[in-house]
Amino acid sequence: MSVNIPTERPVKGSDILFLKEEWGITVIECQQILGLTNSAWAELAKNPQKPIKNNPVAILARYYAKYPAEIPYLDNSTITERLRDLVSALRPDTWKTDISKLLGRDEKSSYYRWFVYGKNVTPPAGRLGKIILDHTSLDDPKRSEEFLKEIEGMVENEKGAYAKATGQ
Repeated sequence: MSVNIPTERPVKGSDILFLKEEWGITVIECQQILGLTNSAWAELAKNPQKPIKNNPVAILARYYAKYPAEIPYLDNSTITERLRDLVSALRPDTWKTDISKLLGRDEKSSYYRWFVYGKNVTPPAGRLGKIILDHTSLDDPKRSEEFLKEIEGMVENEKGAYAKATGQ
């Protein structure tokens, strides 16, 4: 949903705090989207009525407020549903466990957490989900399946590398 930051005044810290809540994201995600350092975030949180001096940050805030669909990896609440539609069509017999694995999770409880209990994926899993959705389509199932296999290979490789490095 688009939010209007009045154009007759500069963007303030309170606008950014409001956008964070409106978008339903974490402080870290908001910092990443707008390019804010920890100290800049602390300053705007401490003085929310103070105008944002960093012009690129103010412009990004104003732009993303007007065009929230352009925010990278924002809507984690729809990631699982969109992945379910894609993966269940490509892999009807294994999609429940495949989605968890594609997002770097081994436990079957991820499926229940996301689909039965309606919890959002974590920010990193949401970003990974967005990458998967951006590079796959039911219009090209062969290419999509190849990309899913590439991601699965990365997940397995990382799991093996971690196990080897930590002795697990």
